[in-house]
Amino acid sequence: MGVQIGISGADEDCNLTIGGRRTGWKDPKAIKTQNEIACVERFLSSTGVEFKRVIEQPQYSVVDALAELNDGSLRKFQVTSIWSPDFLKPFGATGAVDRQIGWERFRQFIIKAIEKKNEAYRGARLGDVVLLLDTHPAQIDRRCLTKLGSEPSLRGLAGDDPTFAEIWLADPNGSIRII
Repeated sequence: MGVQIGISGADEDCNLTIGGRRTGWKDPKAIKTQNEIACVERFLSSTGVEFKRVIEQPQYSVVDALAELNDGSLRKFQVTSIWSPDFLKPFGATGAVDRQIGWERFRQFIIKAIEKKNEAYRGARLGDVVLLLDTHPAQIDRRCLTKLGSEPSLRGLAGDDPTFAEIWLADPNGSIRII
């Protein structure tokens, strides 16, 4: 069994309705698996960066993936999900779940993901690494992505001594630069 999650709607204030259903997938870990390669490929495509390939890095590396760009240069990526395991757990435990999350809670998922990575790599000076906040397996409404891109409060999360070169929200509907 697996789980399929999607955002079935967003109201005018970008409060999101998230639905989850069991599926017949054979892989029971489908909901937990972070596919860093797919996230980096979605990000590069959505930002118009041409690349030859994305290479997965060893599990305990600071870098999750390297992208070989068409100009021969390499870009380093760290990828993390914005969805906490506690949030995702009910979607796999029952046959169907619909849940509404407000705009502020959605922002909190993003803030927590950034804070968690900043804490994990505090003082590491990853000035050439891009942090991607993956929204998979959900897709965020384009209007809400635009609203998020204009949130000045998220820009202050890097602090005076940023850990990562850039931080982006990577979604199938587009990518928004946070920092």
